[in-house]
Amino acid sequence: MGQSWKAIVDDMQRLELLPPSDSRYLSKIAATSDDPAVCLRQLVRDEKLTKLQARMLHEGKASRLRMGNYVVLKQLGKGGMGRVFKARHVRMNRVVAIKTISKEAATQTKTNKRFDNEIHFIAQLSHPNIVQAFDADFHDGVPYLVIEYVEGLDLQKLVSQSGPISIPTALGYMTQAALALAYAHKNGIIHRDVKPGNLMVNKDGTVKLLDLGLARVARALDDETTAEEHLTSEHTLIGSAAFMAPEQVTSPRTVGPPADVYSLGCTFYYLLRGKVPYPGRTSFEQILAQPQVPIPRLCDSELVLAAPMNALFQRMVARSPEKRVQSMAELAAEFKRLSESPELQNVRKLDPCETAVFEPSSSDSDVSFSNSSESWHGRKQVIMWSGALIAACVMLALAGSAAYYGMGLHRVRPSRVAEDHYSEAGKGAPHESSPTGKVPRVHESRIFRVDSE
Repeated sequence: MGQSWKAIVDDMQRLELLPPSDSRYLSKIAATSDDPAVCLRQLVRDEKLTKLQARMLHEGKASRLRMGNYVVLKQLGKGGMGRVFKARHVRMNRVVAIKTISKEAATQTKTNKRFDNEIHFIAQLSHPNIVQAFDADFHDGVPYLVIEYVEGLDLQKLVSQSGPISIPTALGYMTQAALALAYAHKNGIIHRDVKPGNLMVNKDGTVKLLDLGLARVARALDDETTAEEHLTSEHTLIGSAAFMAPEQVTSPRTVGPPADVYSLGCTFYYLLRGKVPYPGRTSFEQILAQPQVPIPRLCDSELVLAAPMNALFQRMVARSPEKRVQSMAELAAEFKRLSESPELQNVRKLDPCETAVFEPSSSDSDVSFSNSSESWHGRKQVIMWSGALIAACVMLALAGSAAYYGMGLHRVRPSRVAEDHYSEAGKGAPHESSPTGKVPRVHESRIFRVDSE
């Protein structure tokens, strides 16, 4: 059984979920029904409360909706170590994101240390392409970090939902990411977990670097080294296997800026290809593949800017750190130079390495740019199976036609079914507007248009 309406109103006033001017409004809502659940639903419809707030109030868990000066609005994400909430400062009325670890994780020394690292590192940085930190405190004995709220989507979800993105857009994103990392490196901070999931893009196309929890200070002071030894042993992998530099496996405590260069190169590949450069069923297989499999090509040789882009990619993901681009500032300049190439000017559809165009939506959705619940990879599988089924039907039609004529039955007027088979077989004619002779398939979502052969 839920809370009484009086108890709910008391909680809302105590936690300052609504401004005092809404007291008359609450009285009107109560006059419409004596059922607290009905009243709460009306508050949600009138956008006075969020669904999360209404549920916590009804269940008598209102205390979870307040963290210091912040009122929790909704949950943005949940992981094994903690959660991220959208919240509002009760005095400044500023919308923020609050990152916190779970009570169970808070009892683990390494988790606490990494969370402290993130708070410490992000507080030192102020850059337009790095998520800004506003505050840090404790709630119910658990630390939390208040950061800038970015209304957008991380690049992993962006590609997963809508497929590889355009070359011009990818170059723009990589330029911004490289500038953010150049600033971090200048301040002595190595990220160590650069990947598409840690790069957020908002509706204006601005990229924000996230998650400095695994970062380390490049300055090897004795006290920092000691603390680092407790946090990371030589046999502990730090980072994400699909985007991790080889030296992070062999010597995770001594990685420098080239490790972030390598990870950004793998991220670049993922944006343009929709897959990681060294796939594997497990993290172990992905790590083993790096020294055994040749470095893949980023673009086919006949594509626009293929030669300079492939050359840059090879320098980013070279196995030896000494052979990579040595600074993020240099890398940002390379990305910018490519993005300003005459070949890319006034071009929207380029090649298979560029299969989608980013067009920010005018929607005011909290998190996602797209309403599509089906991933690009899922749609790709459906398309492949559909194509195979159509091909099988055409082959059966041709085989039936051959048997029909071979048996001399063509003197009898074909049935309507046979006529349908002939028309299906005729669909394989080359398309005059396609250079490959195939009809392009067009898939549309709210903000992406994808043309593929």
